[in-house]
Amino acid sequence: MPTILMTGAAGQVGAMLRSRLAAPGRTLRLLDVAPLTAGPAEEVVQSSVTDLDALTRACDGAEACRG
Repeated sequence: MPTILMTGAAGQVGAMLRSRLAAPGRTLRLLDVAPLTAGPAEEVVQSSVTDLDALTRACDGAEACRG
C-alpha cells in the first residue's frame, strides 16, 4: 500500500489536498504542528518540519512527499 507524506496537512491547502490525494489502497501520512484527527487510511504525525529527526521518521516508508 503506497504511503504519501503530506506536510502542512492542517492548513487550508492541506485540507483541500487530503480529499484529492485519498485513493483506495493509499495511506496519507499527515504532518503538522497543529493537532489533526486521522480519517480512514490516514496517519497523523504531530511535529514540525524543522524537527529533522521527526521528519526523517515521518518519511520512512513513504513513497511520495507533498508539502
